[in-house]
Parts: sequence; structure tokens; C-alpha cells
Amino acid sequence: MEWVPGGTGPETTQALRHIETILKECGASLDDIVKVNVFLADISKFSEMNAAYLAVMGTGPPGAGYRGACRAGAGCLGRNRLYRL
Repeated sequence: MEWVPGGTGPETTQALRHIETILKECGASLDDIVKVNVFLADISKFSEMNAAYLAVMGTGPPGAGYRGACRAGAGCLGRNRLYRL
């Protein structure tokens, strides 16, 4: 397995496409998803991830919880939690 070039957006798209493939093999689709949890190593990449997420999931995506790390100061690592319902 290789990393997708282009960063967070393309990586998100690939991950969702893999999930879509698995769902299809089980007779389901992305429309059957009721909740998604997203964990980001760097919360500053949220916009890239969210744009790719919405592009794949469409205009009525399921509720999602996001958790990611952010740099709050020199040597300090903080946590953010964002929810969209």
C-alpha cells in the first residue's frame, strides 16, 4: 500500500473510496453510513479533509465527529474536538 500524493484531501478521498468498495461488497453504500469519526494528526488540515469528505459524501453527509491535535504553543500540544450534525 502506498501513500496518496497530494496530502490530506487526496488521502481522505482514497480512504472513503476504500470504505465505499467494502460497503458495496456487503450490499450497502455510503448512503447507509449514519456517523463518521475522523481523527486528524493536525487539526489545521481540517479544511482539506472536510472539502474531500463533502465531495465524496455529497450534500447530505452523516453526522461526523472530528478530533485532531493542534500546536497551542512551543512544546505544547492541545486537542480540539469539532462536531457537525
